[in-house]
Amino acid sequence: MKFRPYAAKSVIALLCIAGLALALILLSPQSTLAASVPASPAVDQLSNSGVEATAHQWQLGMQPAFSPIKEKIHNLHHWLLYIIFGIVLFVLALLVVVVVRFRASKNPVASKRTHNLPLEVVWIAIPALILIVLAVPSFRLLYYGGQNPEASMTVKIVGHQWYWQYVYADDAKVAATAGKDPGKEASENAGLPAANLAANAEPVAPALDFDSRMIPTEELKPGQKRLLEVDNPMVLPVGEVVRLQFTGADVIHGWMVPALGIHRNTVSGKLTEAWVRIDKPGTFYGQCMQICGVNHGFMPIVVHALPKADYDKWLALAKQQTAAGQPLPDVSAISSIAAPANPPISSLKN
Repeated sequence: MKFRPYAAKSVIALLCIAGLALALILLSPQSTLAASVPASPAVDQLSNSGVEATAHQWQLGMQPAFSPIKEKIHNLHHWLLYIIFGIVLFVLALLVVVVVRFRASKNPVASKRTHNLPLEVVWIAIPALILIVLAVPSFRLLYYGGQNPEASMTVKIVGHQWYWQYVYADDAKVAATAGKDPGKEASENAGLPAANLAANAEPVAPALDFDSRMIPTEELKPGQKRLLEVDNPMVLPVGEVVRLQFTGADVIHGWMVPALGIHRNTVSGKLTEAWVRIDKPGTFYGQCMQICGVNHGFMPIVVHALPKADYDKWLALAKQQTAAGQPLPDVSAISSIAAPANPPISSLKN
């Protein structure tokens, strides 16, 4: 295809301008742009020292990070973005050279060369080295997220068609059971029938067990988000390491909260673990990430992060109300949650 010199230069200039504009947008320090219209009070009204991790109009990039794992994911993402843009600009420069130096008007007779061993070695070796360099921080992040640090509490997440079940372990009983001397306990139980051993074993009942279902559109209150609100959200303390266990009751579901950097599949008959430590109070939203059936799109996830003192109040109140057959308490019943709002998420920095 023949290009006139001015046409080739125009195409090159347009490509350079488009690449530079895209690079400035994606590599800007604040990747989330504020909406041009004011958001609703329900979106921007946040808890005391809290945030609300939701999508906003004209948003680019990922949600801000509110856990150590998500921060490391962001750091790796930004680092990879610079490398990718370097590769793109290098390839663009090669294309410019090809268009300018090897156009038909300047080279009417094409070269007959078909192989160049040094060049082939270079374009195989350099991408291999790039992949090796990228593998080191990627494996480091996978290892960090797959660790099992000492946790202050445990929550079991069970995926159902089509809702979530949250089981809060009674950590006091778990700790008491874990503190027993296994050798002494085995010697005391020696010679007892299996039925007696089962009868003597102290069951570790959950401290709290409830289901979380999406609120239908016709039942939403003013300010609530369609397809994202649930009747009983998960509530976790801020600054505490929480062990999350995942399993399924039927098909495979995917429990994912982007702002916390967590994505685990819930598989029936299999128990997997993850951990999270939420850095700031707030509300975080997610959805099922596995196509689990006809109502796959209607099992959202809501996580409320409360300061430790407020979480203890909520947990004590939740135990009392569930024991009495009453619904779970609303987090707005806790004093600090009803505090004045903070600035919207679009004005916060990671």
